[in-house]
Amino acid sequence: MNRSGQKKPDSRLPRWTWFVIVIGGVLAYVGVGILLEGPRFAGNLDNLWQRPEGADPETVAPYVLLIIPAVLGAIWTRDTFRVIFKGLRRGDAPATIAKDVALFALSFVVLILVALFSSSRRSSY
Repeated sequence: MNRSGQKKPDSRLPRWTWFVIVIGGVLAYVGVGILLEGPRFAGNLDNLWQRPEGADPETVAPYVLLIIPAVLGAIWTRDTFRVIFKGLRRGDAPATIAKDVALFALSFVVLILVALFSSSRRSSY
């Protein structure tokens, strides 16, 4: 209830969306891993999974660091669902919801590009 005594609309996501959010994180993990390591990513990850005791820290580190894009992918998936369900609650047309999702995705891509190109090797600290 808000201050005026009216019931607030439920802004929580349905339970089934959390499964899709986890899938979004897994896809981000695998996608970035394939972009960085190429076709050997799956084989190296499988070897590491089967024999973790024989791996040195330099071998394990990239796979641990890939958790960062996995979390970002899951957050992006969750926020995309929030944009969709917010539009559905407002009663927006499907084209308007699609435009909102496309603008959200575009802003995410711009953010990633700015982050990639904002650090320069020529800069001194």
